Amino acid sequence: MRARPRRTWESPTGSTPSAGPRAAPRRPVAAFDLRFRGAFVDASARRSTAPTLPKGPPGALVRPLPILESTPMPTRPVLHLPLLLAASALLASPLPPGLRPLPASTASVAPSPAPSQGPAADEAALDALLAEQVAAVAGRSAEELVQQALGLRNLAGGSQAGDAALDAALDRRLAQLSVEGADATPQVRLFLATCRLQGLDADAALLAKAVAPVLEATANELRAQAIALCANGVFKRLAPEARKDLVERLVGLTSQAVLAPELRIAAARSAFAIGTGAQRRDARKLMLEFSTSADPQLQSLGVLALADSGDDISGQLREKLQRLALMPGSEGELARTHLRASDALRALERKYRQLEDKNGGELTPELAEIRSIMEMIHDEHLFGDKFDDTDLLDAALNGMLGTLDEHSTYMDPKQYKQFSQELEAEYGGIGAYVGIDPEDGIFSITRPIYSGPAYKAGLQTDDKIVRIDNWPTLGKDQDEIIKRLKGKPGTKVKLYVWQRGMDGGLIDRPTEDMAIEITRAQIAIPAVAAQMLPGQVGMVELKEFSRVASSSLRQSLEQLQQTGMRALILDLRRNSGGLLNEAVNVASLFLPRGKVITSTDSRVQPSQRYRSSGEMLVPAEIPIVILTSRFTASAAEIVSGALQDHHRAVLVGERTFGKGSVQNLRPIPGFPDEPFVDENRNEHWDNWEKYEDLNGNGEFDFGPRVKLTIAQYLLPDGGSIHRQIDREKNLIFEGGIEPDHDVQLDGGDAWKYQERLRIARKEKLPRAWVDAHWATHRELLRELALYDANEVTRYPDFDDLYARCNTPLSRDDVRELLRGEVRRRVQDDRGAEFPLGDFQDDRQVQAGLKVAFDALGRRLDEVPEYATTIRGNPLEKSPEQRLVADARDVLQGRLGPGMSDQERQALIQELPRLRQMLSSANLDPSKLSGTDLRSLVEFLTKLEGKEGTPDK
Repeated sequence: MRARPRRTWESPTGSTPSAGPRAAPRRPVAAFDLRFRGAFVDASARRSTAPTLPKGPPGALVRPLPILESTPMPTRPVLHLPLLLAASALLASPLPPGLRPLPASTASVAPSPAPSQGPAADEAALDALLAEQVAAVAGRSAEELVQQALGLRNLAGGSQAGDAALDAALDRRLAQLSVEGADATPQVRLFLATCRLQGLDADAALLAKAVAPVLEATANELRAQAIALCANGVFKRLAPEARKDLVERLVGLTSQAVLAPELRIAAARSAFAIGTGAQRRDARKLMLEFSTSADPQLQSLGVLALADSGDDISGQLREKLQRLALMPGSEGELARTHLRASDALRALERKYRQLEDKNGGELTPELAEIRSIMEMIHDEHLFGDKFDDTDLLDAALNGMLGTLDEHSTYMDPKQYKQFSQELEAEYGGIGAYVGIDPEDGIFSITRPIYSGPAYKAGLQTDDKIVRIDNWPTLGKDQDEIIKRLKGKPGTKVKLYVWQRGMDGGLIDRPTEDMAIEITRAQIAIPAVAAQMLPGQVGMVELKEFSRVASSSLRQSLEQLQQTGMRALILDLRRNSGGLLNEAVNVASLFLPRGKVITSTDSRVQPSQRYRSSGEMLVPAEIPIVILTSRFTASAAEIVSGALQDHHRAVLVGERTFGKGSVQNLRPIPGFPDEPFVDENRNEHWDNWEKYEDLNGNGEFDFGPRVKLTIAQYLLPDGGSIHRQIDREKNLIFEGGIEPDHDVQLDGGDAWKYQERLRIARKEKLPRAWVDAHWATHRELLRELALYDANEVTRYPDFDDLYARCNTPLSRDDVRELLRGEVRRRVQDDRGAEFPLGDFQDDRQVQAGLKVAFDALGRRLDEVPEYATTIRGNPLEKSPEQRLVADARDVLQGRLGPGMSDQERQALIQELPRLRQMLSSANLDPSKLSGTDLRSLVEFLTKLEGKEGTPDK
C-alpha cells in the first residue's frame, strides 16, 4: 500500500500530538540483511562502541561484523602507531597451516614499540602499513576482506585523532585507484571501501568510484559485497548526477535475468535504500515481482526485501510473512522477527493512545467511538489484519459523505491523481491510448492520438510496445509502463515495437530494426471527434467537458462550417460531464449573448446565474440536434437543457442521467500535496517536474480531497433535473431531461453479442481479412468505411470470410462486424477518429438526421446514402417499443393511479427483461416460451392495477 501522511486524532481543542510513538512509522525499518557466502551487512544500525576484535590474523573472527554508517564514536585509547605497525604484520599474514587463532584474551603481544618520529613520519608509516594491507588482499574472499578491514580499523586505537589519521591514509589510497592498473583489483577496492566506511565523514565520491566497478565483477561474492556496500547512507550525499549513475547501475542489475536471484534482490534493496523517485519505484517493483513468484525461494526473497524496505506489514505481505515464519532456517527467523516487531509496534500504539487519553488528549465521544471500532476490527475481525488505520478511515469518510448524497465523496491521493488527469486532459508523453491486451497480455496501442508524436512516428492501433529503452515491458504492471512512456516534452524515448506480420519470436527478443525513437510532446487528450455526413450534416461527438472541450469544439465547428455544414448533430450520449465553466463556454457557441444557461441554488452561498458570452458561432438558421442517453450527465445536461429551453436544439434519444448538483473539490487541511517545481506554471504537477519525496515512496503524492455537494443547478426555466433517492436507495424523483423524441437503441440478443466477440476478439477474423486486403484495396476500404450501402458484395472474398466464421449470425451481421474493423483501420490511415455514431446502423443517429432534414424542409431519401440504408421513419417506435413506453408512463404515475412508489420501482426493474422478450418474439415468435408469456401477462396485469393471479 502506498505510504502517505498519517492521520492523527485531534483533541477537542484542535491540538495534534507531534511526538511520541504515534508520530513514528507503523513499523521500524529492519536491518538490511544480505547473506551470500558468508557476507553480512547491516546498513540500518549505527555503531556506538568499538567492535571487540582479537589482535591477530583474520582467521580469528568467527563471522564478519557489520559495516555501519559512519557516526561520531565515544573516545577510545589513543592511537599507538608503533604498536599498530607491529601488529599489522600478524593481521596481514595468513596463519601457518594447522595453526589455530588464539583467543582474544591470550593473543600474542607485538614487540615493544619504538617512539613516534613525528607527524610526517607517522603519515608515511601509515601509508606503508596500508600498502602492506593492500598487498595482502589478493585472492581473499569477501568475508575475509570484511574481517581484515574491521581488524585494521580496530587496531587504529579508536580516538578521533587516530581514526582521522587512518581515514586520511585511506582517502589518499582511494584517490589513487583511478590511476592504478592491475593493483586496483576488486579485492583492493572492497577492502579500502569497507575500512573507510567505518571512519568519519567518508567522501562519498571517492567511495563510489571505488565500489562501482566491482558491481560488474565476475566473482559473485565480490559483486554481492559491493552491492551491499552501496546501501550505506553515505552514498546519499553524492552529487545528483553521480548518485543517479550509481543507482542506475544497481537498477540495471535488477533487470539482468541471468544473474542469481540473490544478487538481483540485493541490488534492488540497495537501489531502494539510496535511490530517489522512479529509481525507488523500479527497485520496489522487482521486490513485488519476487514476492508474487510461484517459486518459493524467489517469493521469500521478495517478501523479506519488502519487509526490510519499510512496507507496512499488513494484508498479503503479512500473510506471506506468516507462512514464511513457519519454515526453519534464517529466512523463517527473519520473518518471525518482522512479525514480532510489527505486533509490538501496534501494541505500543494502542498503549500510547491510552496514555494520551489519560494526559489530556481525550477525544470527543464520537471520535472515541470510531477509534474503538477500528481497534476492535484490528484485534478481532476475520480480515482485520488486511487493513490499516488509513484504509478504515478512508472507508469511514466515504460512508459519512455517502450518507449526504451520492455525489459527495472522499478521494484518496491515488483517486484524486486519476481524477485530476482526466480533467486537465493534458500531459507530457508520446500521445496514445494504451493498455494490456486481454487476449495476449502484451502492452499495446489501443489507438494513437492522431495529433501526437506516436502517430507521426508510425505507431498504429494494435502495435505492441515490447521494450522501452533497455527495459522489457512483458509481464510488467500497466501503470509502471505508462509512467515510463510519459515524461517532459522535448525528451526522447526509444520504443521497440512489434507490429502485425512480424515474427512472433521477436516479441521477447526485439531487434534494433524494431526500435522507434519518439520525442515526447505536450499531449492534449482529444475531447471531440467530427465528421461531415452525407447531405452536409455535421456530426460531432463531444466526449467530456475537460479544460480543452470548448476550444476543441470551436475548432471542429469552424472546419465543418467552412465545408458547407447545413445542420448539426451534437452527440452527448457518452458525456458524463466535467467542468461547469466549460459547459457555459460550449453553450455560448450556440446561443446569443446574455442568455441564461444555468443558475445555482445553495444553502450557504448566494445564487449565481451563468449567461452566454461572446459571439454565437453557429448561426440560428443551422438546425441543431443533440443526442442524449442515460449516461449523459452533469455538465452535458446543462448544455442539453439550456439549448432545449431556449428552443435552439431538439433532443433525441433517451432521458438523461439526472445529476443536477454542483460539487466543490476541497483539499483537507494538514494533508497538502508534496512540494514540486512548477516549471510550466500551470499550478498543477506534471509527471516530469521535480518534487520533494517527503515519505520516500518514490512517487509524487497528491494530498487527499473531498468532493462536496454545495449547490444544485437549475435550467433556464428554473426547473431542477436532479435525480433524488432516499437512504434506502429508492427513487423519489427520476430527474434528468426528457428528450423531445424518445428513441431507444435496440439491445440486441445476448447470443449475438457473444458470437460477435468470438469472431472479432478471439479469432480476429475481421482483422485478418483487413490485413490481407489492405494493400490491394486500400481506396475501396476507405470508401466502405464511409458508406457500403449495406451490400456484402462490395467486400472482396466476403463469402470466404463468412464461411470461415462458421456462425449462425446473418451475412449482414458479419458485414457490420467487418465494417467496424475497416473503420478502425481507416481511422489510423487518415489520422482522424470517426465519431461514435454511424448513420448506417445507429437508430438514434438516423432519428437525428430525420429531425434535421425536417427542419431543413428536406426528405432523407433525397440523399442516396440515406435512401439505401435508412428504412422507414426512424422516429416511429416498433410495437414492442410502444408497449414499453406505455408501461413506463404507467409506472411514472401518468396513467395508472393507485400504485405505490415502491411497486412502481419493482416494475421498473422488469422493463429491460420485458424489452428483451418482446424483441426476441418479434424476430422469432417461437422463442416466446410459455413461462415468458405468463410473465408478460402478469406484468400487464400489474400495470392495469388488477388483483389476483394471471391465468396460466
